Amino acid sequence: MNDTFENIDKGKGTQLVSGSGPVSSYLIHGDTNGKDLGSSRVEITFKPIKVTLQELNDCVNSVGN
Repeated sequence: MNDTFENIDKGKGTQLVSGSGPVSSYLIHGDTNGKDLGSSRVEITFKPIKVTLQELNDCVNSVGN
C-alpha cells in the first residue's frame, strides 16, 4: 500500500492534510509566508496495522540451547 499528497501553501501556520492508504494524516508544521514550505516539517500519522508472527520450521532458538 502507498499514499501520496500534494499541498498548496495556504499561508503560515499548521496545516492538516488527510491521508489515504496506510496514512491517516499529514500535519505540516512551521510553514512560512510565501508559496514554499520553507523550513517546515511534516508529521505523518499512520493508520493502525495488524501484525501476526508465525513460526515456520522451528526457526526460533530456545533460550539456553
